Amino acid sequence: MRTRPYKDVTRAKCERCGQRAAYQWQGACVERRSRIVYHPLCADCDREGNELTMTWLHGKAKANELMRGYE
Repeated sequence: MRTRPYKDVTRAKCERCGQRAAYQWQGACVERRSRIVYHPLCADCDREGNELTMTWLHGKAKANELMRGYE
């Protein structure tokens, strides 16, 4: 787990599928005593993660509406 942000995330591989990363997500990690960790993601996995998060937060109908603006 990386605890410093990537300077050039496109050099890293996506943690989910192994393609070239385009974005990085950050979050607190329980295993690292609440330190911030960074996860490289490709564009497809980033979109899937955003859709899942928006569905959880807003429900399916609102998430679909929000995802139309994401493209």
